Amino acid sequence: MDKIPGIMKIGYQSLRKISKYFEIFLGIRISHQTIKNWSNKNHEETINNEEFEYSGYYLYDEQFLRLNGVRHYRLTLFDAVLNVPVSERIVRRRIPKNTKKFILDSTKDKPFICLTTDLFPMYRNVSDEIGVNHQLCTFHLFQTIHHKLKVYCRRNKINGKERDYIYENAQELKNCF
Repeated sequence: MDKIPGIMKIGYQSLRKISKYFEIFLGIRISHQTIKNWSNKNHEETINNEEFEYSGYYLYDEQFLRLNGVRHYRLTLFDAVLNVPVSERIVRRRIPKNTKKFILDSTKDKPFICLTTDLFPMYRNVSDEIGVNHQLCTFHLFQTIHHKLKVYCRRNKINGKERDYIYENAQELKNCF
């Protein structure tokens, strides 16, 4: 049970992967449900990775999860250059105040040049309040463009060569990045 926090500090691992680690390295078979129960019992509010000198270029994301049947959010800050997690925190509500506090706490006494996020509008406001450069994740940008093109073609009944032409040009734009 005492190994789980150490494994989780390395970075996000699914419960099934953690179970597999126990089986491979310790020769113990533990169900993923047991690992979930153990991790819920002793989880810290925030996990900080203090062992690096960070680049100042961070990625921010959040995922929802259920703890004891109640919806929570896992906030994650990741160093984009070093490819390592900086900090994670579990919060009950996804509101700008929680996001801003998490980012400021995680980057205290660390360089902070740029924050990359997905397209959720709240992130732009938070980065403006913090006073840091903000950029959007290109994957999410192109995912949104593709979705809008698909809807446009469906609504306007564009099929065949016209639709292929639109998608090919969108793909060429994507290749520029």
